[in-house]
Amino acid sequence: MTQCIVYLLRYLSEQSDGRLSWLPRLEDPNLSRAVDAIFEHPEAPHTVDSLADEAIMSRSVFAERFRAAFGSTPISFLHDMRLRRAAEHLRQKGETSLEQIARRLGFNSRSHFSRAFKVHFGVSPAAFRESLDLR
Repeated sequence: MTQCIVYLLRYLSEQSDGRLSWLPRLEDPNLSRAVDAIFEHPEAPHTVDSLADEAIMSRSVFAERFRAAFGSTPISFLHDMRLRRAAEHLRQKGETSLEQIARRLGFNSRSHFSRAFKVHFGVSPAAFRESLDLR
């Protein structure tokens, strides 16, 4: 759970202009339930509707409050978190395949994961892992 909070705080600080206007939103137990669902089960097929259900809100109210609190849509937040967690998996020494990482984080295929990772980080997951091995 601590690692999830660290990811969340890093993400939020990168999205803000240095102000912590989003901090009070973390105290919202409804939004917290949705964020917990994302961090605890990134592989789940989350949708705005399913996350709104977690937050016990209507879809539109949830989407609006989430964007106001975190500066992105719930699905963009989920996607970003999955990719950041994938980078952490790739940084760990081990033989976990790209396919396993992709599945563990909710990507439908290795190719979808690889494309998304490259768009987000500017390098493929294999190249990212390889660059770490060169250090």
